[in-house]
Amino acid sequence: MRINVISKIILTTLAISITGLAQVKVAPLPIKERTLPNGLKVVSVKDNTSPTVAIHVWYNVGGKNDPQGKSGFAHMFEHMMFKSTKNMPNEKMDRLTEDVGGFNNASTWDDYTNYYEVVPSNYLETLLWAEAERMLTEAIRIRGPWQEHGWIYYEMNRAICRIEQDAPFR
Repeated sequence: MRINVISKIILTTLAISITGLAQVKVAPLPIKERTLPNGLKVVSVKDNTSPTVAIHVWYNVGGKNDPQGKSGFAHMFEHMMFKSTKNMPNEKMDRLTEDVGGFNNASTWDDYTNYYEVVPSNYLETLLWAEAERMLTEAIRIRGPWQEHGWIYYEMNRAICRIEQDAPFR
């Protein structure tokens, strides 16, 4: 009886080991990369499994670029980029995405800031125009930085409270 149990344990262990060594074949993604004459790097992948398109815009600037001793500037600019531009009224990016069943968001990290939208694919051109418009607008002069100060303070305070709440050393 004891040999039977040991045999089952050995066989089970062997089966798990062999399964773990099996290779999973994943088809390569058809990634296309190109750089536009203005230096903008474009990376695209065509995926026909969904009638949506995801647009991601990444800027190589983040918290590490804030002035010495003054944090939060990159995060403030992230918020300001959702405000009005020369050709888009305030909060238009939300209307262009949410009103057609999509969504958008952004985040600021130490070394980059990213913006993204997911919308029905027939809105790709509209959202690319909106991203270009957002990219070309002078953020401070048109958008005004101080209206975002309170919201950014709220987000930072929430993050600090979450860190303190989850801290294992309390």
